[in-house]
Formats: sequence, structure tokens, C-alpha cells
Amino acid sequence: MSRYHRNGRRLRRSAGFTLVEMIVATVILAVGIVGAAGAYNAATRASAAASDIQTAAMLAQQQLSQTETQSAGNLSGGDTEGDFGADHPGFHWKQSVAATDYTNLFQVSVTVQWGGNPVHERTVSTYLVNVQPNTSTTTSTGATSGSGQ
Repeated sequence: MSRYHRNGRRLRRSAGFTLVEMIVATVILAVGIVGAAGAYNAATRASAAASDIQTAAMLAQQQLSQTETQSAGNLSGGDTEGDFGADHPGFHWKQSVAATDYTNLFQVSVTVQWGGNPVHERTVSTYLVNVQPNTSTTTSTGATSGSGQ
């Protein structure tokens, strides 16, 4: 059913959007916003997980270094565990020292655990030589240790 102006000419529809077009545009916009929010949430979780993994690796290396410096000549097999105190709450370490087939060579593994459910963990291993520190640089013949060059 067309409308006509009094002079017989047909009237044009006014320019604009229909209600259906507006609803479709709103739905498309809402889907885009929900997708962007989901991507932001996933990126935030991934960043937090990466930070925890990096912290665990750093703490494991710190524990290995501490074991190496404190056990000069006194390294023996066995397991120990502890936490990192108030500086890193929620992180716990377990250390295992095992003898190898070689005299005075020990495998030292440190596992750092964190999180509640599920528990996450990272393990760092190394080998340490258990040699008594040389307290004297002079032998009975008067020679000094070290390279003579």
C-alpha cells in the first residue's frame, strides 16, 4: 500500500534503521564484547600462571645455591623440605640428595610446589661435588696449590 502526496507523487520512506536492524546490530556487538572479555580473562590467567612458574624456578635455583654454599664438604644423601617464609607464601620446597655411582658426586633435586587444587610443581636438578674445602694453601714441601703459569 503506497502513499501518495497530493500532487500524485509517491512519498519516499524516511532514511534510518528498522527495529530489526538495531536488534541484530546489538546482538553482534554483545557477542563481540563477550568474546573480548573472555580473551582478556584467559590472558590474565595465563600471565598469572607464567609468573608462578617463573617464581618457582627462581626459588628452586635459590634453594640449590643455598645447598651448595652451606654444604661444602658436608653433603650427604637424604630428603629435606620447607617453605620460603613470608616472602613467598604458598610456595613449598622439597629437596632430595642422592649419591651417584661416582665418589663424592651427588644428585640434588629441588621441587617447588604451590597452589591448592591442583597442586603445581617445578623440579630443578643438578650434580654437586662433595669436596672438603682446602684450608691450607701450603703443603709440607712448601708448594702452593693452583696453576703455576
